[in-house]
Amino acid sequence: MGAGLAGMLALTLYSAIGQSFAVVNVTRENLRATQMLEEKMEVIRLIKWEDLTTSGFVPSSTTEFYDPSGGAGKKGAAYTLTASIAAAPISDSYASNLKLVTVTARWTSNGVQRQRTMQTFASRWGLQNYVYPVVKP
Repeated sequence: MGAGLAGMLALTLYSAIGQSFAVVNVTRENLRATQMLEEKMEVIRLIKWEDLTTSGFVPSSTTEFYDPSGGAGKKGAAYTLTASIAAAPISDSYASNLKLVTVTARWTSNGVQRQRTMQTFASRWGLQNYVYPVVKP
């Protein structure tokens, strides 16, 4: 009886350890996807309005890897990043000066398709138009 109970406990412990490694892996992949999305959003935040509204200036789809510096076959999950720029879904007078930017990351982890999305508004009069003067000594 005791050996059966010890065997069941060992099996449960082994299963729990395996599940914890899977959870850590998925969490790492989610964090990497969030980092990539934030990077794309920061780039878009600094693009001039004319470039943002030029078709093809912002790539609609790119592929990045979990570990870009990894060797052949060791780069980890492949993330497909898609960006779309659309008219802002508002009807106010300044609607023509706003764009809705959506960036989505998709990847497959352990046979499961995963996805993360970020959205922001970009304004014609946003941060990209500020030019800070260079002060010469």
